[in-house]
Amino acid sequence: MASALTQEQVEAVLDAMFRLLGKAGMERLESSVDRESAQVLKGLLEPHRRKAAPEPTDTKFALRWQEAWARWHDATSDLGDEDGPYVYTEHHWEPPYFDGSAFAERLEEAAAMIAPLIERACALKIEEDEFFREELLAIDEEIGGLPEWMASEECTLGPVATSCFLTWEWRVGAGSGVGPKEVLEGIGTTRQALRNVSLDSDAFVKFFSSLPSPAQKATLQALEKLKDDPSWRQRFAQTYSDWHKVERALLSRHDREAYLRDSLDRLDDEWTFGLPAIEHAVARKDFQQAQDVLTRTIASLLRSRESGRPWLPEVELIEDRLVFRAEPDQGDIVKLLTLAATVSTGLGDGNRACVFELQKVLYSSSEDWDAVGAAFRKHLVSPIEKQARVLLGKWETLMAQESFGWSTPGKAPHDTWVHELIEAGIGDASAAGSFRTRLTKRLDTFDGDLGAFTGVRRIQIIVLVDDLCTVTALKKSHPLLARVVRSEASRFGSDRVRKARRAWMKRAGVDPVTPVLLDILKRRGPRLVPDPASAHGSRYDEQVAWIQAMREVDADVARRILARWQSAHGRRRNLWAALSRAGTD
Repeated sequence: MASALTQEQVEAVLDAMFRLLGKAGMERLESSVDRESAQVLKGLLEPHRRKAAPEPTDTKFALRWQEAWARWHDATSDLGDEDGPYVYTEHHWEPPYFDGSAFAERLEEAAAMIAPLIERACALKIEEDEFFREELLAIDEEIGGLPEWMASEECTLGPVATSCFLTWEWRVGAGSGVGPKEVLEGIGTTRQALRNVSLDSDAFVKFFSSLPSPAQKATLQALEKLKDDPSWRQRFAQTYSDWHKVERALLSRHDREAYLRDSLDRLDDEWTFGLPAIEHAVARKDFQQAQDVLTRTIASLLRSRESGRPWLPEVELIEDRLVFRAEPDQGDIVKLLTLAATVSTGLGDGNRACVFELQKVLYSSSEDWDAVGAAFRKHLVSPIEKQARVLLGKWETLMAQESFGWSTPGKAPHDTWVHELIEAGIGDASAAGSFRTRLTKRLDTFDGDLGAFTGVRRIQIIVLVDDLCTVTALKKSHPLLARVVRSEASRFGSDRVRKARRAWMKRAGVDPVTPVLLDILKRRGPRLVPDPASAHGSRYDEQVAWIQAMREVDADVARRILARWQSAHGRRRNLWAALSRAGTD
């Protein structure tokens, strides 16, 4: 019947049969089948239980378990295949390598089927206790057995597969009456035996942190005992080991004093460990202790990124001391600055507290010009006016870097039109007129300085022209110019900074500047046009676009450029063909 009818039709037929059988017939049916089937039938026919999905029989469950593991073994069966789905070759002349992430991703699909079945499988003792361990060791052996000429990366199991293994080990231990210490030892032994496979670190910590509170306490006690074992000592000595992460997660919930001691002991290794210690001291109003830990924490933060030069928040942005902004760090650094302000207030140093508050805005909202501008307008008329002025200059330079692309270290762009724009936006109503005057003078300077049209300074001009085209009528009157500078300027800077910069430029009312810009482009525009000799692969699309833009500005300018090119690049047939196709030869 199942082969001839759909599932819906089979269900309809069975419903009709049950109705026709009646109560007496159902009792006879129940007595004629096995016990598990009879229990399912009874549950289906009791009116108050019909809405709930029936629990599968042990036999049905065993089939589901086998199906899930068939999916797992289907993923692992390709491990030894040198031409299989986990072997990747980037270039034909390079040796292939084993792609552990591709394998782990496929294994996760099978693990997702296995995960909801583990607890019942353990209760039914459907497999041997060592079952999961042997599965991981088999995977490890297959990866380790790949040919020596094949490059191989370590395979890190996904979070679901990692959780499956840990759940299995924990439930098997509980079902066998084994204590947490023995379970942890077994997990540790398995991890140590794996040479080519590792567990997902976050999932490892999350598993133990998600156990019921009594189990967490028992695990913590077991970890404390294992720390005294010489064979385990090194695992806990490593600040970033998974075992230490688990210990810290459990200490934070069940032994706060030990957690704080561990934080201070390892503060030099990991700066974020200072945050809970500072919070604890602040809560006790021990601001001197908080200051001592704060100093160590900041030193640890910066030492992890560069030399141990002390940071003076009154004269240097914390942003400038960070080699990179790691995503998990951002919220922690904001928290650090918040605590620093609180500690300074507690010690009676209101000015430094204000500096830290300003630093927090400059770090957390550095590309939000309106938020930063409001902070500076407040502090430039406060007791920290001098410090705020210094930090304003630093932030202006940071925004110039974000506008023109990061410069060579030690050669940040100073005294640019972005600096002047920010000064105008923070100033009073008269500042806008001052900015327009200064921008006109800067354009005049560009006109007389031929070096301004090369290198980094050329980028500054391109970005300026792009902004002016966006916020003024130039975009409509000179669409080809707007398009070519947009194409080039889009390579530089941050989108958020670009939007903020243009909003402030529009407020400054820069329309009167556009005639000056066009006049300068007529005289010096040819220096903005990239030379055909710089084209890549005989592709001259960029040069053609610039010629079209210059013709839009002034036809004579375009003719002069083409005449110069005819003399210098007359033999570049692809160039002239491209110009001809565009109608600009």
